[in-house]
Amino acid sequence: LKHDVVDDIITNSYVCFVYNNAEHCLKGGDNGDSFATNTQAIQDYQTFYNLGVFNEDWSHPYGCIFDSSESNCYGGNFDQVYINIKRVGIESSSSEYCLVNNDSHSHCD
Repeated sequence: LKHDVVDDIITNSYVCFVYNNAEHCLKGGDNGDSFATNTQAIQDYQTFYNLGVFNEDWSHPYGCIFDSSESNCYGGNFDQVYINIKRVGIESSSSEYCLVNNDSHSHCD
């Protein structure tokens, strides 16, 4: 998780992850205002890992889905990298995840 802080107040929250030796962040807590920018970040992730289109196999998901309300990639360095109107998040293979909700609440578990 990453936060912009001004006068001890969190003004923006992000879920960040590293691939290709660089940090990439998805901005959350803005009611979907960053949807286009976040979608581009996930498309870049898809391209880097050559993930292709989602395979529709929920027992072993792989690939990416993009539509007007959500973007998800399964595979690469993470089980899932996703955004939708309600949240942005990253899930790892060890059942750990980090997310930022549209109300700016953020946490990792």
